[in-house]
Amino acid sequence: MSVTDVAPSTERKAAPRAHFVDLLRLVMSVQMIQGHVIDALLADAWRGGRGFEIWTWVRGLTAVGFMTAAGVSFHLSSLARWETYRADRAARARRVRRAAMLIAIGYLLHAPAGVLSGDPELARRAIDEAMIVDVLQCIGVTMLLLEAMCALARRASHVVIASGALAVAAIALAPLAARVECEGSALRLVCNYVSRSGGSLFPLSPWSGFVLAGVVLGAIALPDGARTSGARAGVRLVIAAAVIAVVSVVVDALIARPSDALLYSASPGFSLVRLAAVAMVAAVLAIASARVVALPRALRTIASETLFLYVSHLLALYVAGIGLARVIGPTLSLGAAIAVAVAMIALCALGALAWASAKKRRHPSRG
Repeated sequence: MSVTDVAPSTERKAAPRAHFVDLLRLVMSVQMIQGHVIDALLADAWRGGRGFEIWTWVRGLTAVGFMTAAGVSFHLSSLARWETYRADRAARARRVRRAAMLIAIGYLLHAPAGVLSGDPELARRAIDEAMIVDVLQCIGVTMLLLEAMCALARRASHVVIASGALAVAAIALAPLAARVECEGSALRLVCNYVSRSGGSLFPLSPWSGFVLAGVVLGAIALPDGARTSGARAGVRLVIAAAVIAVVSVVVDALIARPSDALLYSASPGFSLVRLAAVAMVAAVLAIASARVVALPRALRTIASETLFLYVSHLLALYVAGIGLARVIGPTLSLGAAIAVAVAMIALCALGALAWASAKKRRHPSRG
């Protein structure tokens, strides 16, 4: 799900590294897996109280964190090494292909198996779901947009400025986009990239704004690329988080958050406060890892395989009606659900290491 998932391995080997980006992806990976597992298996009797509300809110930072990390990673791999990046057309072409691959995988995960059921209503719902925009499509399309901006721009700073402007637009226009009706639209496949009304989980507005904001945060926090010290990056991220938080308060004072759940989640103030929270988490990780020379190789490998983590745990939960969500369902106590989540995290991490090792054996020249 991160930009390093679609970047050449030669870049993953490059030193030095901004360790906090790897750590942010690891934290969000744990959040992602435990969030999906507990949500799928926790009995209704446990879904209440202040603790559950806090867990739900923190869980909502997962996609924001992944997308922000993708933007920061794009800054590191592209804008922070502008001349090298611009000169390597083959690498840029590979990135375009891999961004397209993310989009394709996103649609494959929602393949309309229901059309084979023989039930017309089930088949219709399956086709509708197959056209929704999920996180992989959103990241893939945004990465293609960034690659296009890089192809047109003369300077890296131009891409940063354009990313900032587009991030503001994506977040600010989200309430209007959410009101666009996709149901029954002849262009539903396209409409789903704009609005959640057709069932999309991650329409470009506001979600692409987090990737684009990550590019800007990367430029602010890492002016010298990966050579920027963790302490310096952390301080800059703290300041950025504080500014974003203040802006969110101002926006909320000017534009009240609607009571409708769909419109509430698209409100600019809500988006900004989540972005501020993720920026602060990144700041803490940057400062905490400032003196770290190198993360353990296993952690670096797992952090670079978040796409595998994403796909593998979803298949384990939901594949073909025989995943854990169907076999077990929302029947477990809190302790049991947490235990399954911990086991899932461990198994997916081991799977990611095995997958990375298999890729290395197949393409030893890529390291």
